[in-house]
Amino acid sequence: MAVLVGSLAACTTEIIPPVEQVEKVQKVAEPAKTVIKQVEKATEINLYLCKNNKKVEVERQRVTRNTTKKETIMVNFQGSTHQLSPAVTKDGKKYTNIRWTWHEMRNGKAFLYNTTKKNLAENCVKQ
Repeated sequence: MAVLVGSLAACTTEIIPPVEQVEKVQKVAEPAKTVIKQVEKATEINLYLCKNNKKVEVERQRVTRNTTKKETIMVNFQGSTHQLSPAVTKDGKKYTNIRWTWHEMRNGKAFLYNTTKKNLAENCVKQ
């Protein structure tokens, strides 16, 4: 009988409590590595002089990586800055948001007007 008990003890493995099993698993795992990729942006600021000596600053931010995001601009006029998104037009470039519209014609002139079609800055020429 003693031989039988000794042989059974040799066949069994050491039982580890569940808490210690979890601790072993957590210690073995490596911490996750964070990879930060920086997207390069090219910023260009253009000054436009308009009728009645009004000035409009247009800041263009272009992402240099291949993305499908359209170019957005920041328009600064009389201390207010708005971000405008491109809109479809047949003559030049047009950017708009809920308040303002900036329209660059092909002849080099540009106009800034609000949603009620009131001209805020007209006959603007790039400097």
